[in-house]
Amino acid sequence: MKQLKLYGAVSLGLLMSATANAEIRFNGFASIYGGFTTGSGDTFLGYDDSFSADPDTLVGLQAVADLDDGLSATVQLTARGEEDYEVDLEWGYLTYQVNDQVRINAGRIRVPFFNRSDFLDVGYAYYWVRPPTSVYNVSFSNVTGASIQYNVPLGNWDLTAQAIAGRNSNVTIPVAGQDSDFEAENFFGGSAEFNRDWFTGRVGYFRANVSLDSDLVNGGTGNIRNAGFAELADNLLIDNDTGTFLHFGVGIDKDNFLFNAEWRLIDVEESILQEREAWYASIGYRFGAWTPNITYETIETDVPSGIESLLVGAPPPILGGASALLGGLSADESAVSIGVRYDFHPSAAFKIDFTTFSDDLDEAGDADLLTVGVDLVF
Repeated sequence: MKQLKLYGAVSLGLLMSATANAEIRFNGFASIYGGFTTGSGDTFLGYDDSFSADPDTLVGLQAVADLDDGLSATVQLTARGEEDYEVDLEWGYLTYQVNDQVRINAGRIRVPFFNRSDFLDVGYAYYWVRPPTSVYNVSFSNVTGASIQYNVPLGNWDLTAQAIAGRNSNVTIPVAGQDSDFEAENFFGGSAEFNRDWFTGRVGYFRANVSLDSDLVNGGTGNIRNAGFAELADNLLIDNDTGTFLHFGVGIDKDNFLFNAEWRLIDVEESILQEREAWYASIGYRFGAWTPNITYETIETDVPSGIESLLVGAPPPILGGASALLGGLSADESAVSIGVRYDFHPSAAFKIDFTTFSDDLDEAGDADLLTVGVDLVF
């Protein structure tokens, strides 16, 4: 993490020095939120029953330098409350605009996983307090690599297609409450977005070789292997396994009516991560400066058939150990969020959200969360 912070500082310094005579445009954004769970002892999305202003609060600054002849440089820095407001490099890349239709990016770039990936950190750009976490909560959002984007009209439609390749090896994810190192090598894929008037449709597919270094998983699979079940242990481990990501999304913005829905499936072949399917549907309506909205979201996991077959007939100690490992990453969750956005200023919006969360695998994890705050751009 320290190396990444240093890289961010160095990148901004190089941008400023190398573009002393270039036109530099600065844009900023911020989300300032506070919230709490309404039940004693309940926790959800980093909040508990005491008021906190950290989990959803962030400040970002983007600098874009025009180097002429179609070349530009972009750096985006963010400071998040959940990370003690330490400044991190979110993006840092060069762009070459080949022509009106083709653009190439190279560096640390955002992966176009979702409908709102390009402005995921800019809360002012959408009516939620946060995008539906069941869908948007993935292990990483950026890679170091390159992408090419192609824009073309197709009759009454506009097509934006993007291909991307790279890697990400600087990710920490929680596994049963323990931080574990995750990496995605040989990452590649693409997305296509179709727009016509008030309708947007989107599809994406991505693939990578993924690995997870977890003391909990390594220890558990080691015990299973030592008991003579090496094939089961190998199937549970995540070591250079093929992971795939599939996404579909739609958006409607007609008159004052708003509808958004996205579905995604993450599958790491025969591993402890299991198939992870999530989707949401959301409706909003603009009444002048007010936009009330409601969202339903859900996520479920499914144990791969290959692992299930290996568990058949396993002795209780092995079955119990494997089930404990799988249970640490299993999910059967849903949430309903009711919110209101109020645009009280041309560059700022007040939002309030109440979310009811249900965990069907552990009712003790159920929680209600109230969040209130402001998104702004400058």
